[in-house]
Amino acid sequence: MRRIFQAVLIVMLALLPFGAFAQSSVTGSGFQVQNLSDTQPANVVITYYNADGTVAATQNQQILAGASATFFNGQGGTIAITAPAGFRGGVVISSDQPIAAITNLIGTSVGESYGGFSSGGQTVSVPLITRNNFGVSTVLTVQNTGSALTSVTVTYTPGVAGTASTEIANIPAGSSFSFSQSGNTALGDRFVGSASVVAAAGGSIVAIVNQEGNTQLLTYNAFNAGGQSIAVPLLVANNFGALTGLQIQNNGTAEAAVTVTYSPNSVTTAGTAASVCGTPTATSLTIPTGGSKTLIQAGGNVAEGFNNFFATCRYVGGATITTTSAGASLVAIVNQVAGTSASSYESFSTAAATPTVKVPLAMANNFGILTGIQVQNVGSASATITMTYGPNTITTASDPSACGTPTARTATVAAGGSFTFIQSGGGDAADGFDSQFATCRYVGSATITGGSGSKIVAIVNQASSGAGDTLFTYNAFGQ
Repeated sequence: MRRIFQAVLIVMLALLPFGAFAQSSVTGSGFQVQNLSDTQPANVVITYYNADGTVAATQNQQILAGASATFFNGQGGTIAITAPAGFRGGVVISSDQPIAAITNLIGTSVGESYGGFSSGGQTVSVPLITRNNFGVSTVLTVQNTGSALTSVTVTYTPGVAGTASTEIANIPAGSSFSFSQSGNTALGDRFVGSASVVAAAGGSIVAIVNQEGNTQLLTYNAFNAGGQSIAVPLLVANNFGALTGLQIQNNGTAEAAVTVTYSPNSVTTAGTAASVCGTPTATSLTIPTGGSKTLIQAGGNVAEGFNNFFATCRYVGGATITTTSAGASLVAIVNQVAGTSASSYESFSTAAATPTVKVPLAMANNFGILTGIQVQNVGSASATITMTYGPNTITTASDPSACGTPTARTATVAAGGSFTFIQSGGGDAADGFDSQFATCRYVGSATITGGSGSKIVAIVNQASSGAGDTLFTYNAFGQ
């Protein structure tokens, strides 16, 4: 049985006796499970673990080959979560077929996504931790993916601000524990830096980080491993008000000399900016062991990580981040901010990139929500990228506007470049829009292939025009 671990945060967190998470704006969640087999149904078992390690509930579900299922207590077309009301804990999803899973966190005017973990490790790397950083503080949630209680130690390393510190907690098997930086005065009045989490000998853990504040929620997965070459599919500057911040951590054993190489700009019109950027100049950094550095795609204070190359021009692209320093290893996250909306995603190891990636949740016209899927070619040659959709989980019986199974789509992407597939007919096909989604409703999954020998990675943005923070982002899964 294959297992996917989810540090799922379900409902009414503020009403539960977990003081470390009492400031959270998250009030509920749902999760999507995709069957990665193209031929066999997946028999899935979902186990919900309380914070003390006891089992709160289990449920079984069969998912057809290549299809996905949504577990959420709400809208039609979903499967109810059997955990009791008020549950907050960890989830383990087991299957007799390969699966992938994501979680959508939902709160009052905020939302965000993150992916499930297929395995844990003894050490977890956390590129960005903050306390009182212009209104934003983080919550680090660690799940024990081992078979016995384990002790975990969090070591905080300051970057542009803060004080070094440590915290320790004991976590039962299957359950999770949240470390809140908002109330951790040992970090100093303001902290911006990184962290590492280490389990006791024989332990296995995974972790997620929520960045909360200014009525926004950004969530990312911590890393069980790094690499000397990593990729981020989407960086933007002045993109109709949107920008990104790139946080790079060295989780190796030696200082890292780092080069950030940007892909060519994928836009040709300026939009609301003064001009279109050319290919951005590569950036060089030196990052100490355990430390991190920030690069923000906007003009501003260079000491805080801003890059004045992007001060006025519009840019949409990706980047490859490399080091040749012996013993160094890199991980990174990207924060996306667009007005009141914000989200995060994680870097990909280029060495681990595959010819195929899986997308558990893609949507069009789903109560005003659509997805945009950014695919980066991290191989050494041009690749023809094909997006193939799974069946619609919404039937015409439940909604007459439901799409049939969407037609596959292709795009040619140069080495190092990226392309956006948008599940909406509301714009130019050259910018990634797809007219088949102009009016019909779709909720399903997708498979993206780059052809034999290719290496591709992808992220998924879920967005709507509603009020508040309506941007959710997760990493697609290589296969």
